[in-house]
Amino acid sequence: SASDVLQAVDKFCTSRHWMMHVGPEKGEILTGALREAMDAKLASQLGSYCCYSSILMAREFYKQQYAKLNSHLFTVEINPEYAKVAAEMARLSGLNGKITVHEISYNGHDTDVDTIDFLFIDHDKDMYKADLIKLESAGLVRQGTKVVADNVLFAQIDDYIEYV
Repeated sequence: SASDVLQAVDKFCTSRHWMMHVGPEKGEILTGALREAMDAKLASQLGSYCCYSSILMAREFYKQQYAKLNSHLFTVEINPEYAKVAAEMARLSGLNGKITVHEISYNGHDTDVDTIDFLFIDHDKDMYKADLIKLESAGLVRQGTKVVADNVLFAQIDDYIEYV
């Protein structure tokens, strides 16, 4: 189940080896933000790594019964190895029908998506602002899209903070 996969990742990170993932504490903030976007049907994530955040968000769709609204989460990962791991983790979670992993560098045109209702940015910190602007220019992020970004204070992503 999705919960089992998330717990296994958390346990591995606390008992064996640190990994760059949102984790349970920031995960609560992320899912809280998703709950606030009550009408969200389409969520997207830039940066997938091990698919933890995507599984967390897709599970939240189910908890909130968004599944009835044909909700879906697209995650974009530039690293082929991470994309492969993310796709397998989505499969193991049982949510692979609700999560699509794209192994691409986002250029603003590589998607069949109309507009994004909820965007989670958690990839190359130097690309936060540039990729958000690409999404806006492509019409994928619009007024009303809820945008959440990880590590903006810790990594001091000032250009992104000033932009939003």
